[in-house]
Amino acid sequence: MNELKLLRVLDYFVFDKFKHDNDSLHEARILAGVLLAYSLLLVLASATILLILKPEDKILEFINTPLPVSGFELGALLTLGISVIFVILLYWLKYSGNYLLVCRANCTIEYICVTLAICFTQGPVYSHVTQLMIIPCIKAFCLMGVEAGIRWSLAALGTLITLAILNQNGINFIDATDPSYIYEARGVVSLITFFAVLSMIIIYETITKRLKRERDQEHKRYVHLAEHDPLTELANRNYFEQRLAAATTRQQRRQNGNISGLIYIDLNNFKPINDSFGHDIGDDVLRMVAKRLLMCIRNSDTVARIGGDEFAIIITDLHNKEEVVPIARKIVRCLKDPFYVDRYKLSISASLGIALYPFHTECPIELKKLADTAMYAAKSDGDEWRVFSSELLKTHRVVDEEFEC
Repeated sequence: MNELKLLRVLDYFVFDKFKHDNDSLHEARILAGVLLAYSLLLVLASATILLILKPEDKILEFINTPLPVSGFELGALLTLGISVIFVILLYWLKYSGNYLLVCRANCTIEYICVTLAICFTQGPVYSHVTQLMIIPCIKAFCLMGVEAGIRWSLAALGTLITLAILNQNGINFIDATDPSYIYEARGVVSLITFFAVLSMIIIYETITKRLKRERDQEHKRYVHLAEHDPLTELANRNYFEQRLAAATTRQQRRQNGNISGLIYIDLNNFKPINDSFGHDIGDDVLRMVAKRLLMCIRNSDTVARIGGDEFAIIITDLHNKEEVVPIARKIVRCLKDPFYVDRYKLSISASLGIALYPFHTECPIELKKLADTAMYAAKSDGDEWRVFSSELLKTHRVVDEEFEC
């Protein structure tokens, strides 16, 4: 059974309200898995005990024997009865939704059954069922956490010590074991203990890993939403600033003479599209623009949407300032091609402003202002693109701000 099938089976026994919260669903799935696995295990153990019996022992001797069944056969019937109790707990979880109460009932029933079994099989020192006392402790750890597991472990240890002290002080426990099957009984109990612990660990690990994957995916989704524009899936303004700071810091640390370029892009004639055809058509155009910009850059570069119809591109590891020119031309040419949305053929253009690090400035914040200045210079002068130069300061004003770099 693969993981998805297992989860579908477990979800059948999970109360509906648990399915709306990942943590509650995780806990309920583990509890349902433990109850289901242990119920099946006890049924198989009961069947195994009955199969081990010799043919002559399967005939009930009501006349010659005060007890109509042997001790070994009685153990099989009790094991089957306990499995029924765990099935009842399983359906209690499904219809009541009281997680902690079912957990406590599960561990309590297991604890009482094992304690009584020890008392009726020669006490804690000689009983072949003493090892089963570990099961409610492990259940408590898996189902209710470390603190509950420690409490149940101390209770189990205290019970065993108390019974041992009583045995040493003259209390004789009942011996309901069947001497003919004592080795078989020890073997069956050992197998029950082994498979019970193994199944609990497998279920706990499987569901916990599943929860971790879901949380990791959810975390990645939240991070993606926090860092990307929901319309175009490009980096948003905040993530763009982080990438710009990282690019300039990396360039400064390498000191290999390379240049990083920042390109600001403002779309021309986009507002009339929004006004004439509606925002849905405008949004489709913006998404197409984003895809075209991504085709113009390398995987190591970053495209961001920083405003309504404004974009920015971070180009890293340029060997000289001339290398940014063909990139700018490619972007302009790419955005000049018509956009086909529904039955409309739409045309826009773009104005680009370019600033280079560290050629123009070594301050990332000032770099943005210089690229912005170059973009507005290109827009006001009717140029397709403009690289920032000191001459622009004579005709175009840089935004007057204090730069903290």
